[in-house]
Amino acid sequence: MQNLLSLKDVSKILNLKESTIYAWVHRKKISYVKIGGKLAFIEAHIQDFIEKNTYN
Repeated sequence: MQNLLSLKDVSKILNLKESTIYAWVHRKKISYVKIGGKLAFIEAHIQDFIEKNTYN
């Protein structure tokens, strides 16, 4: 089973406000799942998101 992260977890990992993550969800900029009406994020997808948005 894959590890799930909360909105708060992702906010801390990306060092962004929860409102920014929430806006990205609505713009489909970041993948998510809904469980019981709450947002959750698959840890591996967040890691991929970081890698794809890292520039040297």
